[in-house]
Amino acid sequence: MAWPSTSDKAATTTTDAPSDTISGARSDINATISNVNDIIDFIDPSSIANGDILVYNSSSGALERKDNNAVTDEAQTYSRTQNFAQTTLTDASTIAWDLSQNQVAQVTLGDNRVLGAATNQTAGATYILIVKQDGTGGRTLDVSNSLYKFPGGVEPVVANGANDVSIFSFVSDGSNLFGNMLADFS
Repeated sequence: MAWPSTSDKAATTTTDAPSDTISGARSDINATISNVNDIIDFIDPSSIANGDILVYNSSSGALERKDNNAVTDEAQTYSRTQNFAQTTLTDASTIAWDLSQNQVAQVTLGDNRVLGAATNQTAGATYILIVKQDGTGGRTLDVSNSLYKFPGGVEPVVANGANDVSIFSFVSDGSNLFGNMLADFS
């Protein structure tokens, strides 16, 4: 099924005068109904929600629904805040960080920990990791994995007071995470 072409358009010559008859317009009415049905089949309205954007895909010849109403190859102006949902990473001896699911993440240290190599980074993306001490404090976070790069090659030390917070900010080149840390939010 393809989008109706201009050659599929119904004529209006048999439907535009008061003297025209239904029987004379029957073929044009049929063509119009057929074109409307083709459009309904082409778009599949059951998959469209209020506010969705449809974009023509020249490879498939179909209109495709775009999620979240954003055209990503054009500059955007937003009238509301845009943000990434903050997620909580699992506290473990080696903390796993999947960047495709956790662009802004937090973890509460329950013991001395190692930040494992983050997975699924995207060049040009920014990532935030909020590291919290538990009520005891005194926990360390080893960030010596080679994909983490810090100014002067010096690994930062998280604030270690009870309930202290340290915030890491990173930007990715696709292979490394270049970051810095602000510490001792308490």
